[in-house]
Formats: sequence, structure tokens, C-alpha cells
Amino acid sequence: MTPALDPARATRWAVIAAVGAGLILSGPIAARQWTIARFEAWAARDLGGPLPPPWLPRPGTACGEGCPPAALVASAVSLGAQADGLPTPALRKAAFREADQWLSAALAVRPASGSGWNWLAYVRLREGRPMAEVCQALARSYDAAPFLVKEGPWRARITALNWTLLSPRTQGQAVDETVWLRDVDPVAFRTVVPAFADPAAVQALARALRGASSAVVPHRWSGTPGGVGAAHH
Repeated sequence: MTPALDPARATRWAVIAAVGAGLILSGPIAARQWTIARFEAWAARDLGGPLPPPWLPRPGTACGEGCPPAALVASAVSLGAQADGLPTPALRKAAFREADQWLSAALAVRPASGSGWNWLAYVRLREGRPMAEVCQALARSYDAAPFLVKEGPWRARITALNWTLLSPRTQGQAVDETVWLRDVDPVAFRTVVPAFADPAAVQALARALRGASSAVVPHRWSGTPGGVGAAHH
């Protein structure tokens, strides 16, 4: 006869087994998050942010095939930030082209990244791609995240400067973001307004600015509604 198992002992073994299984399963997840944290920390540093803590050493190589989408985006951002320091136009263009490839790969897996589409617009602009392709990426960025704190001022400026290449929907989204910037970041707002030079753009922004502030506009660091809040990855 098989001896009866003590209930308390059985519970302890069940907890140990569950913890062990969790550790085994969480290993790949932890490694994935570690990779993302390293690339994102150093991307922030390349954009002028603080030096990452010592436990996040700089990645030795660019994020390659199979890398998490967020890390691919961060790797592309780093490359784009460093490209201006390269010695020749050919090297700079090649760097932006490579960043384009990494961003495209990340967005193929995670297309709802407003920040990713915005960075794709940036590297394509610097790469010298047709402005229509840049505007397509901007439109996707607005659809994914109507408001971006960090990238919003650049996005709104480039959109306004290319007003006639945009759909009415994207034009309206750019105006909405500019009005939102007035309410959450007046300094950035003042850098955007001069880009509205097209007469139709001037009129659209003036109409919007005359209106009351939207009741759905939250504090700048809030995560709601939708894409409002800190930069999205």
C-alpha cells in the first residue's frame, strides 16, 4: 500500500514545483527584458540622456535577427543618433538605411508602435527617401499614437512643413497634437507653430487654437487616453 502523503508536505512540494517551473519559464522572458533594457538605456544615452547604470553594459553589437522589437527600435534609434558623427555622407546614409531596416523589421512584428513609426519617418527623411514615404510613416505614427510627448514636437513640425502631401486625416491629427502641445508643453509648442506656413495649415491651426482645450487631454505624463503619455515603443 502506498503511504498517504502529508497534506502540508504536499502543499510545500507543490509550491516549490510551481516556483521552479516559474523560474524555468521566466528565464527567456527575463533575458528578453534585459536585452530591451540595455538597448533602450543606451539609446536614451545616445539621445543626450543620462549614462545607464553599470549593470546595463553597452551592447557589444547591434540588435540582430530574433531580437525583441523594442530592442530593435532602440538599436535603430542609437544608430540614427550616432549617424551624424560619421565622417562621410555615404557612411551616414548607409547608417540611416540600416536603421530603416531594423525599424521596418520591428514594425512588421509590432505595428502599433507610434514611436517606432515616427522614428522610421525620421531615418527615412535623413536617408533621403521620397517625402511621400516619410509622410506615410508619419500617418502610421499618428494612427498608432495620436499624441507623443517626446517625439510629438518633431512629428508635428515635419507634418506641418509637408502639409500638401498629407491626407486630411493626418493634417487634422497634426493640428490636434499641436493644440495638445500648447496645453502640456508650451516651450515645445512655440517651436512647432512656425512650421505651419502653408495658408491652409495656418487657417486649420488658428481655428483649432480658438477652440477650448479638449476635456480629454490629460497631464503630460498620464498614460490615457489612447496614445497620450510618455513615448511608446
